[in-house]
Amino acid sequence: INIIKELYNNIKNYNFKTTINLEEIKTFFYLTILTSHRWGEILQLKKSNCYLEYMKIISPKEITKTKTEYHFPLPQECVEYIKNCKTENLFTIKRGSVYLLFQNLLSLTKIEIYKNKRLSLHDTRKLMMSIMIKELKIDSRLVDFCLEHKQTGVIKHYLEFNYDDKEKSYKKYWELIRN
Repeated sequence: INIIKELYNNIKNYNFKTTINLEEIKTFFYLTILTSHRWGEILQLKKSNCYLEYMKIISPKEITKTKTEYHFPLPQECVEYIKNCKTENLFTIKRGSVYLLFQNLLSLTKIEIYKNKRLSLHDTRKLMMSIMIKELKIDSRLVDFCLEHKQTGVIKHYLEFNYDDKEKSYKKYWELIRN
């Protein structure tokens, strides 16, 4: 929890000199850290994938790892940037820049990285899963659903979650992170 809260709370302090719009960088981090969706997919989102009236994002199957459409809630922190975005592509950040941008964010935090250990933006997926399951007591299969992991085996025939389940889980997670 402390790692995610440190990352979240320091996004607003991100002010490194760059050719990329700072609000774009901050929105990218808010969206990635709060939803734990794959950052490579988030980079490919378009303004038309964002449904502000429903506070929802629909990632088209063309950009997702599983080649299926993803629906997930839109964090409030991202709304103003999306509203004011002048281009169809939400983000101009290059894939190769993400590591350095994230290292800059990490440098603003009090997160201690132990020798020979690393923390990557992709690790937010693992952190969200742990927090939702251990701290918020959300069913692990529902957390998998939030992360767009497909159920396998017999369980996929007997257990089905819907968007409301996903939205409630994210709202619980966001409440914990924001407080």
